[in-house]
This record gives sequence, structure tokens and C-alpha cells, in this order.
Amino acid sequence: MKSLPDINNEPAMLLRGKRSVIGSARNEAAEALRDACVKVQSAGWDELTIHADEARRASERLITLAAMWGEL
Repeated sequence: MKSLPDINNEPAMLLRGKRSVIGSARNEAAEALRDACVKVQSAGWDELTIHADEARRASERLITLAAMWGEL
């Protein structure tokens, strides 16, 4: 079992919170990318651009989040 976090260590708690928020955003962006890719696979030609744009936006968000993580 892990030890309890030291909530009095403000820098550590701040870093932990930032990592948690970025991790949650990563999961959401990855799910959006997955959903967009599934839609791309079954889309008609008239809908393909819409779903491809959704996938692009999700992948761009993942790239941004990776850069944010690297700055921690």
C-alpha cells in the first residue's frame, strides 16, 4: 500500500494536481481521437472531412498536452 500524500508539501501537491489534470485531458483527447477514427472508418465521402477534422483536432490536443507534460 502506498503511503499517504504529504498534503503540507505544497510544491509536490501542486505538481501532483497538474499531472492529474493533464492526465485526465490526455484520456479525454485519446477517447475523442478513437471515436473520430471509428467514425472515419464508416463515414460516407460526404461526412469524411467532418470526422477527419475531429481526429486532427484531437491529435493536435494530444501534441499540446505532451508539450505541457514535458514542461512540468
